Amino acid sequence: MRELYARRTGQPALLDRVYVVYCAILLVLLYAVPFLYQAGQLDPVVTTASWASYPGLFLIPVALCWAALFLGQVWGPLLTRPFLVHVYASTDIWPRNYLRPLALKRLSLGFVVSVAVFWAILYAMTDVFSHGPMIAPALVMSATGALGLVACWLWGQVMPPRQSLHLGAFILLAAVGAAAMLLANSAAPLAAARLINIGALTIGVWIAGTALKLLNAIDLAKLREVGSRTAVAQVFAQTGTLHHAVDLFRPVPNGFTKAMIVGTGRLRGFVFQGVIRMLRTPIQGGLGLALMGIGPVLIASGTLGQPDRLALASWLAGALALYYGFGLVAGSWQSLLGELTKPALYGPKGGGLYVRNLTWPLTTAGLALVVGAIAIAWTNPPIWGAYLALSFTVAMAFAARLLRELKTDLPVHLLYPITTPLGDISGVRILAWQFDGLLILTCGVILLAWVPSMAGASLITVGVVGWSIWRGIRLARLTSH
Repeated sequence: MRELYARRTGQPALLDRVYVVYCAILLVLLYAVPFLYQAGQLDPVVTTASWASYPGLFLIPVALCWAALFLGQVWGPLLTRPFLVHVYASTDIWPRNYLRPLALKRLSLGFVVSVAVFWAILYAMTDVFSHGPMIAPALVMSATGALGLVACWLWGQVMPPRQSLHLGAFILLAAVGAAAMLLANSAAPLAAARLINIGALTIGVWIAGTALKLLNAIDLAKLREVGSRTAVAQVFAQTGTLHHAVDLFRPVPNGFTKAMIVGTGRLRGFVFQGVIRMLRTPIQGGLGLALMGIGPVLIASGTLGQPDRLALASWLAGALALYYGFGLVAGSWQSLLGELTKPALYGPKGGGLYVRNLTWPLTTAGLALVVGAIAIAWTNPPIWGAYLALSFTVAMAFAARLLRELKTDLPVHLLYPITTPLGDISGVRILAWQFDGLLILTCGVILLAWVPSMAGASLITVGVVGWSIWRGIRLARLTSH
């Protein structure tokens, strides 16, 4: 069977693999190397003399590990063709015998890519490579972080969602303990960093070893289902509807089937319905709540700090966290799109179309405002302009998410060629349409940071929010006709 599969029709030839490697090297030389060179000429964002005074940096690996756990649920390293899973499942071969080589191959590739990305970030944003004694500890810590990242990726696919939640909480507690250890040993940060690195390496090896030992217990039916869904997603991605491909990987709601209805047979309130929908997808809801809590804190940190690259990066990271948090924590976006594009099954319902479906997302936006306001209130004295900047950013993130969720099929007119002296640039327009929500949010935050007056910031916010909402609803209604 292995020989027949190796000689199958469509098997990539050696020249095809060489061409892929050639394209990857070319992209790195043309884009990554010049960017890293220019970034290395600028002042470092975090210096070796001040890194110990930023315990909040430990939130970055926590967020990455949570993202890896979530990614493992929908696109794990054991993903393979549905036909192969069906054939293997019908034999007496242990799943470990054919899944372990695949897992080790992809985990090794993910480890190498993660280490390269971490080293590039260290070179672009720190001055580690200018201090000889700091190079080796920083590189070892990057490798440890990459190991933990790929281990969480495998854990997310092998383990059930509840176990992934437990591991995510444990990683958060470990990061808090590491930050406390660093603050307690601020006089000798390198010694504390070595202990933290050893502890992180131990945790990463334990996670990877435990997940690899449990390969025999993996649900092959679920693996086959995910493989089929991935094949459909690849078709969507190749035809230009990338958002449809991403939507296929939303987790299937489970549990709380009767919680939506009260004893009299009526539906509960709109806010309660949103909470129940979030609880029916615990991994997605937990990650969304985490992003909704981290985002306002990062925005507050960016608006309160000095106007430099680090503050702008924090502001942008917080806005993007809110953007993705809105999509993960609220399941009523799909209901709104369905009611706008399809006729109601039992006629119009009470409560209003937008009130029904946007009450819970707006409630989460209010909670994000409260979290950000608490973070700003800790400053002494509070900066009142930061409250407005926080409100503007939350509003733009909400509107950008609405624009993303109301997107339907790729408009045909975007496929028309645009002839320029540089060639056909219609692909740029298609790319902008695919990521219009992210682009408008990023441009809006940069303009907010650049405009010095509150009146100008208010006009920018009104323009971004108004255009995003109008554009999203208009596209959805055009599709319904």
